[in-house]
Amino acid sequence: GGLVRDFLLGVPSTDLDVVIASDKLDGLGFAAEVVRRRGGQLVTHERFRTATWHPAEGDYFVDFITARRERYAAPGRLPDVTPSTIKDDLRRRDFSINTLAIRLDGGYLGTLIDQHNGVDDLLEQVIRVLHGRSFQDDATRIWRAVRYEQRLGFRIEPETAGYLQRDLVYLRTISGDRIRHELALVLQEQRRGLMVQRLDMLGVLAYIQPDLRWYADLAAVWEHLPA
Repeated sequence: GGLVRDFLLGVPSTDLDVVIASDKLDGLGFAAEVVRRRGGQLVTHERFRTATWHPAEGDYFVDFITARRERYAAPGRLPDVTPSTIKDDLRRRDFSINTLAIRLDGGYLGTLIDQHNGVDDLLEQVIRVLHGRSFQDDATRIWRAVRYEQRLGFRIEPETAGYLQRDLVYLRTISGDRIRHELALVLQEQRRGLMVQRLDMLGVLAYIQPDLRWYADLAAVWEHLPA
């Protein structure tokens, strides 16, 4: 995921996700064993079979994820998940640049997995969804597309941009709390002004409130906002 993407881009990253693909142990069981051996605190998410480990020392954390398949019963709903393979787990991701993985097991240690041309899209500097219903399944991906585009200096590729414009209406399927969370993530970004400007250009801000707009003379103000 993010760590592999950022490593290949040569930028620092603390996005530590470890996917457990095994018929003997899932993400929760693996994380519990890590805590037993190394200590620290564990926050579990039973519905998705994931856990976040906070080591006893250090200010970082690691997410342990069960390799899974996702199914969306309706647009905007959280997915139903079932344990599956690493292939299925990478297929459920939002964008191709986030489907990259590095194997950590035995003789395969360090092997890059790239099933969706993520490396090519990194080189082309484009944001690409994996299928045409991606934004319908989860419209928060519209917000994420803009975040990655502006943070990395990439562009949303034409087909994905077409899906995004077509599926703006699906933003209405997302709860206010989830939209607030996406907005908060934008406001924590270094290039937040450019992101809000782009969100307005795409028509996303109007789905928060019809009169919400970006004004060019705000750019100088945003540059001086505290982190």
